[in-house]
Amino acid sequence: MRDIDRLLAKAQDLLDQAWRTAQTKREVIALVDAYHDVRRARANLHLALTPQPVKYRPPSRSRLTPEQVREIRARWEAGGVTQAQLAEEYGVHLKHMQHIVRGRVWKGAA
Repeated sequence: MRDIDRLLAKAQDLLDQAWRTAQTKREVIALVDAYHDVRRARANLHLALTPQPVKYRPPSRSRLTPEQVREIRARWEAGGVTQAQLAEEYGVHLKHMQHIVRGRVWKGAA
């Protein structure tokens, strides 16, 4: 990280020197563009090196409780009810119900 900071600082110093010696409008425009590139690189470096918070869904947003999942699996194993009926009864999508019954989701509720 220190090497990158040194490199960015050196680029900034070179831009400052060039700025003092710029004589034409075209040179000034090129220096302004280069200056913004260096600032953007420094900002991107800061974002890349800053730890980002872990995104997760809190349990309170779940439509089902572990008890309901255990009940769903017990009713499915006992037979007499389809996955579509269970999905409609519990207010979840059929595909999600299939994953619950097969154990692909809610693995801890077994």
